[in-house]
Amino acid sequence: MGRGGRSQIVPDFSVIDSEDQTVLELALWTGQYQVAERLLEAGASVSGHVGKGFPLLHKAIRRGDNSSALFLLDHGADINIK
Repeated sequence: MGRGGRSQIVPDFSVIDSEDQTVLELALWTGQYQVAERLLEAGASVSGHVGKGFPLLHKAIRRGDNSSALFLLDHGADINIK
């Protein structure tokens, strides 16, 4: 139970939109790194496979998004994940 005896809501960070993007991806791809930071603090993962099976780090690299790739590496993304 959460505060005041209410049920605690546990977000599902693996939910994807129609473009196979998670909320963390959307924050990264739009340059909202403070939002991405908060999502990680709340339990989102930098290492999971999402959408069509690619890790976020690989997606960032394929997009040519160096800022997001560096953000993910700085927050523990595994460069050797397959």
